[in-house]
Amino acid sequence: MRHATIATLALTAAALTTTIASAAGFVGNYAIPGSGRSVQAMNQSTPLAHILALPIKVVMASGAVEAPVFVAQNSITAVAQGNGYVIVATMQTATQTMFGLRHLALTPESIVRIHFGGAQQPLVFDRTSPNPGSAGSLAGQDVAAISVQGLWDARAVWSNPIKVGTAPVRNDAYNMLSIYFSAGVNNGDSFYFTVDTDSAQ
Repeated sequence: MRHATIATLALTAAALTTTIASAAGFVGNYAIPGSGRSVQAMNQSTPLAHILALPIKVVMASGAVEAPVFVAQNSITAVAQGNGYVIVATMQTATQTMFGLRHLALTPESIVRIHFGGAQQPLVFDRTSPNPGSAGSLAGQDVAAISVQGLWDARAVWSNPIKVGTAPVRNDAYNMLSIYFSAGVNNGDSFYFTVDTDSAQ
């Protein structure tokens, strides 16, 4: 993603519609509507191969950007190893995935943003509302924090909506999911969440 697009996300996030979650340290889901990626179809299957093909960009407080790659650990879990941190993805059901960031405190570099997707990958993200939404997406699930450890707040930003076939954009399925942290994640901090994941063709 170009730096200009990242800056635009940061500037517009505060003005977007939100669904507030109850978990401490997580301040909600924010969507950027508009035209986005066109696909032929969507379905409810998220095989591990789709997680392995999911692009990741990790933005550090210094402005440095890393792109760790998911590697399979078993039939349902993949891990991406970065410079002093790991990102874990575990398939919980055919359509729900748990993602987790854990800073290993091996480097002073702190993390301020993570971007999942944003390319032509098969894995896409499906929000709770509207329901029904895009054809084939069925019921979705907003990001729900399940474990937060750190002195910061996290927010989920959904961008690049999915357009299925000739139907108009429904603003329920998105090609990229970003996690923004209000301060740097470091020194043993962690953030784990679940989200609905679908497949686009």
